[in-house]
Amino acid sequence: MDNEIAGLNINWWLLYSKTIFILIVLVVTIIISKVSSNVFWKYCRINPGFCAIFPIIRFFKDMTLFLIALMVILDNVGVAIGPLLASLGISGLAVSLALVDVVKDILTGISILAEKKVKVGNYVVLNTGEEGRIDEIGWRSVEIKKDNGEQLIIPNQKFYLSSMTVIKK
Repeated sequence: MDNEIAGLNINWWLLYSKTIFILIVLVVTIIISKVSSNVFWKYCRINPGFCAIFPIIRFFKDMTLFLIALMVILDNVGVAIGPLLASLGISGLAVSLALVDVVKDILTGISILAEKKVKVGNYVVLNTGEEGRIDEIGWRSVEIKKDNGEQLIIPNQKFYLSSMTVIKK
């Protein structure tokens, strides 16, 4: 077997072994992702409050798994991952500082959904004098439909920190 193609000396065994390793890493990553999603879904059936936050947990879980797999693959093919990890840390810090209010609203939304003190359909009277029926509880905001038909959108953190009277439906 000729090991030279277009003037490049190719070590076929090394190429095959690295390709097989990459495939194994990808398959194992996909299997771990699927199995952990199934475990989360089973937990969801036991604790329905968890189902509301499952999509965001699944997103971060999958991103973390695939980033780890990418780092393992890059390390295997000879790319120095130390500088890459350092740049990811610095860029992660910059993004987290820029999105601090968004993250606060998302985490507060998770708390609202998990605590189940207020639900869609409940009638609320806020300490600001605003009142209406909760139309939607989202990741970033709570939508309240006032009696006159107006839609009131309140960021989760402001809604969570406000005093209110909740009238169950």
